[in-house]
Amino acid sequence: MLEIKKGKLGQIINSTDLYDYLELDRSQYSRWIKKHIQNNIYSEEGKDYLTLMSNEIKRGKFRKDYEIHVHFALKLCMVSHSPIGEAVRNQLIDLINQKKDNDLLTHDQVIYLSKLKAVFSFISECKKAEQINLDNHVKNSNSKSPFAEFHKMRNDILKLDSKVIDERLKQYCIDNQRLLPKSKSKVEKLIVIDKYEVLRNGVWDFLTACNEEQSLKLANLVKKMAEAENLAIKRVNDFDLLNSKIELPKIK
Repeated sequence: MLEIKKGKLGQIINSTDLYDYLELDRSQYSRWIKKHIQNNIYSEEGKDYLTLMSNEIKRGKFRKDYEIHVHFALKLCMVSHSPIGEAVRNQLIDLINQKKDNDLLTHDQVIYLSKLKAVFSFISECKKAEQINLDNHVKNSNSKSPFAEFHKMRNDILKLDSKVIDERLKQYCIDNQRLLPKSKSKVEKLIVIDKYEVLRNGVWDFLTACNEEQSLKLANLVKKMAEAENLAIKRVNDFDLLNSKIELPKIK
């Protein structure tokens, strides 16, 4: 699979990687470079490509490598007469669109989310995150009713309509032959219907309070990660009252 890297030109692909992936004749690499890069009247050094030096040795010499901007790489694929050229074109388009839509995560974000899903597996941490988000909103709002404004905004984004939740809860209890819970809290209701939804909402609150632009997408990802791992959702220390208490990372 082709890898889009970060280079001096922005999003780039190495010419050797592109050539090998296209499964072109390796003995013709130098000719391909001269025709499509060095002598290409439609390419501009410093904008479309930069010269590098690969560590790959071919016949006792270094194979000359280039840092190619993704848009230029796409053009090279379009003139490639190979079956894989078509697949590469489609792949590049998909990756570029994902980059533009912020669907691809950075390494730091993935590590951060892995830690968050563990912290927010505790209901109390989700509630704290919601309170942090609410406090930040009230502090920065010019509305006469900042609390109502916040809850409406949050409910719309997370799709937390009270009537819908009550209908889902009622149907859940019917399907599973359970009594309706006495609690009126949305969190307590959601923990019965879908424990991972509580995790998702808590992560969204925390990320939004931290001004994370991708908060909803990242929160959805945490939910999927938790579902895949069958992560347990607990109340702090409720399961371990007779033993030592659990120390959780603090939400700042």
